[in-house]
Amino acid sequence: KERSALQIARRNIGILGVQTSCSLIAGDAAHPPPAPKPCDLIFCDPPYRKALPEKIIPALLAAGWFAPYAVLVLETALGETVRLPPQLILMQQRDYGVATVRFFVHRPPLKK
Repeated sequence: KERSALQIARRNIGILGVQTSCSLIAGDAAHPPPAPKPCDLIFCDPPYRKALPEKIIPALLAAGWFAPYAVLVLETALGETVRLPPQLILMQQRDYGVATVRFFVHRPPLKK
């Protein structure tokens, strides 16, 4: 929701020339709107040490933002514990200074 962050994101989208394949939605990630279509890549960098991933990620899943086998890149504080739904499988974790970046893959439910 922060105006300066949205301006930077818009500028980066322009620099990369990906305007036709990107959308910015200003709002509360813990209460997202329904996804217009599922995403293959989701980057989540919420404020550190506020247990926000445990609120944001399940809300995004419920709103249909994750495509099958989508990749979630989650940045948290170094040493911050994260408990996510079981359909997100941790593939890799890397520490950078005061941050930890985790890479998850979304395992879709098995069809019966």
